[in-house]
This record gives sequence, structure tokens and C-alpha cells, in this order.
Amino acid sequence: MGAPIKGYNTVLEVQKGDGTWLEVAKTRNVPFFKGSNDVEDITTTRSPKRHKQRTVTLRDTAPSQFACIYDPTDPTHQPGSADSMSKLLATGEERNFRATLSNGTSSVVTRCVVTQWAIGDAQASNIIEATCELTPVEAPSSGMD
Repeated sequence: MGAPIKGYNTVLEVQKGDGTWLEVAKTRNVPFFKGSNDVEDITTTRSPKRHKQRTVTLRDTAPSQFACIYDPTDPTHQPGSADSMSKLLATGEERNFRATLSNGTSSVVTRCVVTQWAIGDAQASNIIEATCELTPVEAPSSGMD
């Protein structure tokens, strides 16, 4: 087993229309992967030792949430920008998102839609929080296959 990987400096990026990657600015946490398997009950009256039997059916990659410090000058936050979370929410456009761990050796690319983008209240500290939810539309293409 290798050395533990620190979570800070993990990067979340969105793939632009031209195929290049753009970092989602000022993220406070980066969703790396959440998934589960569905199971189906296949129990019959002849099941061994009268115990329920199950079989795995479909794998599901769950929605992931992240928080960031809202920066209206950043293209991923800026309303009207082609790559902003608000535009992706409004259009339902699918995009590839890539999370790369701080050691740079492990990354996961998942095709997602933005299902939530919420800009929080202005605080006395002048820090405005924003939250985003990404919902995968297919299995990750790397890292968690």
C-alpha cells in the first residue's frame, strides 16, 4: 500500500467545448467518486438455509456536491460564460469533469450534468459561498472502472 494521499490541492476541472480543461476556481472540496451497486432479491422457497439470496444488477455513480468561494470574474462562475456552472445548469449540457488528486497520479473523468448551482448570501466577511451538484450520466471513463 502506498503513502496516503492528501486531499488538499486536489483539482476539479471542466472540459471546454474545444477539448481543453478549465479548473473550477476556488473549490473548497472536490468530489472524487461515489457509487453503489443495485441488488435484486432472487430468493425462492428453495434458497439455501432459508436465507435471502441477492444478485448484483446495475452499478450507479451517485451525484456529487462541491462547495466553492464564488468569484464572478472566473469563467466557471461568471454568468454568461460558455463554461459557467450557471450556463451548464440552464442548458442541461453534458460535460466531462475531471478530479485529479494532489499527487497528480490519480484522476477520474466523469460525464455529468450540473443539477444544482446555488450562490449563497453575501456575508460581512465579503466571502460568498456557492454550491454545485454534478450528476453523472454514464460510468466514469477512468480511475474507477
